[in-house]
Amino acid sequence: MFARSAGALVLAMTIGCSQGAEAADARIDYLGSTCATCHAEAEGGAIRSLKGESPADILAALRGFRDKPEPNGIMAAVVSGLDDRTLSDLADYVAATGGVPLASE
Repeated sequence: MFARSAGALVLAMTIGCSQGAEAADARIDYLGSTCATCHAEAEGGAIRSLKGESPADILAALRGFRDKPEPNGIMAAVVSGLDDRTLSDLADYVAATGGVPLASE
């Protein structure tokens, strides 16, 4: 009985973790794609592309926007309420993709 219960617990934890990871990945994909709205490579864009930026530089900028927001800053609104882990994942994603969703590359 104990072995069956332990097995069921491990299975439930595995399913929960994989669903949690999938949800986190989908959230980062969504957040990252919002970056491309302004920062994607485009000719004549008013806002520079983030493609080629290091994850560390992007993370530092995101933390700055979150922790010391400028009045009426659009970036402060985008990152407010995001924890350090989410900002780090987002920085990695944007550095790797330029913010363009992987499905559209």
